[in-house]
Amino acid sequence: MTSSPASFRASAEFAQLAGRPGRGDASAVHFTVLVRRPWWNKASTPGSWIAAAAQTVARIQLGFSRAIRRPNLKQFADVTTVTLETVTDSIKWLVLLVQVPAEPSRHRVAVWRQLRKTGAAPIHSGSWVIPDAPAFTEGIERAKELCRNAGGSFTILHASPDDAQSTHALDSAFRAARVDEWNEFLGDCNKFMQEIAKEISIEKFTYAELEEEDQSLERLRRWYRELKKRDVLWLEEAVQADEALRAGSLALEEYARLVYAAENEI
Repeated sequence: MTSSPASFRASAEFAQLAGRPGRGDASAVHFTVLVRRPWWNKASTPGSWIAAAAQTVARIQLGFSRAIRRPNLKQFADVTTVTLETVTDSIKWLVLLVQVPAEPSRHRVAVWRQLRKTGAAPIHSGSWVIPDAPAFTEGIERAKELCRNAGGSFTILHASPDDAQSTHALDSAFRAARVDEWNEFLGDCNKFMQEIAKEISIEKFTYAELEEEDQSLERLRRWYRELKKRDVLWLEEAVQADEALRAGSLALEEYARLVYAAENEI
């Protein structure tokens, strides 16, 4: 059985179909659905936008099988095979050239902290790299404002690496910064779990301690949300952080149950 390939693009967000099937004489038609997702788009998890694409696949199988079975066609054709492929755009980079007067030092520190908070990674003295994505725009503008208000210069360049080595240099600098952040977060999650385990082991079941642990978990949640905004690389450490935070929430729920039980006995 032969196949007549036809390609379609499906939006990961809207699962809209574009294009029309060919009218070949094949008895079977093989459709390839390309799910194009901007690389910075993390509004949904990979599983969810693949599920959305799967709905598009179902519409292709139903709708185009019916469309192809029109009386004026000499040959009937069934949509027997659908291939789902994901296509992610290449990362686009910005290089920030930053110069701040040496004195007073507080201005240099303020700009440095803002760049770090935004997610920029240093590549050379006074040079930083950051993805060109909406998630970083506000932070970049804030760093630029701080720099220029201090009498410094702040230049934004769109970088287009010419070779694999140059691309790797930018990617590895940003990736290393994100991995370090996630590992630091994972370390604090581990400390939180140890703290909960200690309170349970010594049977310190008080509302005051529960409130303190709840505040610690909320701090981790805020931190996680900040880090997730910069997670444009879908790092494994980010997945581990999500699992660690969920485990911490479950541990706190169990500790709360023990506290309520103990307090009700008093």
